[in-house]
Amino acid sequence: MLHHLLNQAQSLLRTLSKALPSTFVLFSAPLFAWKYWVDPVSRIRWEYSIDNSNNVVINGSSNVSGNLCIPSTIKGHRVTRIGANAFEDCTRLTSVTIPDGVTTIGGRAFFNCTGLTSVTIPDGVTTIGGGAFHSTSLTSVIIPNSVTTIGRDAFASSDLTSVTIPDSVTYIGEFAFWNCTNLTSVTIPDSVTTIEGCAFQGSALISVTIPDSVTAIEEYVFSDCTRLVSVTIPDSVKTIEGGAFSGCTSLTSVTIPDSVTKIEYFAFRDCSNLKRVYILNSECDIHEEAFLRCPVEIIFGPPPKSISY
Repeated sequence: MLHHLLNQAQSLLRTLSKALPSTFVLFSAPLFAWKYWVDPVSRIRWEYSIDNSNNVVINGSSNVSGNLCIPSTIKGHRVTRIGANAFEDCTRLTSVTIPDGVTTIGGRAFFNCTGLTSVTIPDGVTTIGGGAFHSTSLTSVIIPNSVTTIGRDAFASSDLTSVTIPDSVTYIGEFAFWNCTNLTSVTIPDSVTTIEGCAFQGSALISVTIPDSVTAIEEYVFSDCTRLVSVTIPDSVKTIEGGAFSGCTSLTSVTIPDSVTKIEYFAFRDCSNLKRVYILNSECDIHEEAFLRCPVEIIFGPPPKSISY
């Protein structure tokens, strides 16, 4: 509810701003202290505010179509952040260049920019906020080796086909790549310690190697990945949470290492082609519905070694 009201307030401020001088400040509080500047060359009108560090937060612009190049400075102040909702619903944007110096891309900054096919994210960005590129037409993105956090639903419902997550990232938020139905490949580095629930739910991943820095495979994180044929679970993992691989109908075999002590409800529910699961810990606590509606044989022990001639 609060998020909805803030969105309404920001929309109202944008409407009011059209009749105000470019230097007018609406409120003294940092959240609403928006100013306006017209670039003398491009004639683009930028909405911005000054944060407590005397840096610029970009809150929007008059150019909401085609190619957008965000300035690195405004009136001598460095641009360090793209604000929340800054370009939300700008469906005619096709490409965005974010300047060096920006460290944060705010939540929903480019949400529902359905025409957006290209974005340049500079080194120095540490946080990609929740929903930042949700529902865009991005097919690829280079995440720089400065990013530590990929926020909740940051790239959800985008057209990404592959993603390489750099080894600076430690956290992948809930729904981060949810419903990326063209996403067939992802590289997750050992730096990642947390992959939140539903992060890759409904994607087109074919194989997944979970890094040995992860201790829990969280709820529904790979559920409904119907093309997933191979998953490698490291011996750092202790728990496979509810629904983690439910609906992965192309899985035929899984080996669960002896570090896993608990397999929760629905973990592999409706994996309709899962024939064999090899569990290396004979004392693993397996919920009675962990393998619901699976034609599975559970074998306590390692898979047979392949014989080469």
